[in-house]
Amino acid sequence: MESTVKPRAFISCSLRSEDKPFVEFVEGLVQAHGFEPFGTVGKYAASPQPPANTMRENLGSADCVVVAATPRYLQMDVSGRGEAGQAVSDMLVAEAAMAFCGRKPVLVFAQAGTDVGPFMRSITQYIGINPFSQADINANWPRIQDYFRNATAIIAANWGEERRKNIRDAVIAILAVIGACAVIYALSKSQ
Repeated sequence: MESTVKPRAFISCSLRSEDKPFVEFVEGLVQAHGFEPFGTVGKYAASPQPPANTMRENLGSADCVVVAATPRYLQMDVSGRGEAGQAVSDMLVAEAAMAFCGRKPVLVFAQAGTDVGPFMRSITQYIGINPFSQADINANWPRIQDYFRNATAIIAANWGEERRKNIRDAVIAILAVIGACAVIYALSKSQ
C-alpha cells in the first residue's frame, strides 16, 4: 500500500448519543490501522440533497466500509419461537449492501449483544466486541489486526486494478488520437 495515501473508510454508524462511545472506539481502531474515517452522513458529511444520495456518493469514493453495529431495534420471530434480540438499523444494512455491490470490503464491529442480521453475516465475518472490557479487546486484538490486514490487501488489489484500468484507458485514447491523425493525414494526402 502506498505510504502517502491512506485507505478511506466510510464509517457506517448510529448518530445517537448513547452509541457514541462504541462508534468512537471503532473509529479509533480504523485510525490506529492507518485508515481515514469519512463519509458518515450527518457526521462527516452534510448536504441539502437527500441523505441516500450523499450516502451513495460517499460510498463511491470509499475504499471500504466499516460498520459500527449498535442495537437499534428489538427483534423477535413472529411465531414466538426463539429469543428476542437486538438488531441494527436498516441504514447500516443498506450501506453495507451498497458497499458489497461496489465490491468494497465490509468490516463489521458489533457491540456485544447486537445481532448484525443475516445479510451482514453472509457477506463478511464480523467481530463482536465489548469496548469497555480490556480483556475482550485483548482477546479480539489478533482478529482485529488480521481483519484490517486482509482489508488492506483487498484495497491494494483494487487500487492496482484501478491503475491498470486507467493505463488501459490512456493507451486506448492515445491510439485513438494516433489513428484519427493517421486518417486525417491520409485523407489530406489523397486530395
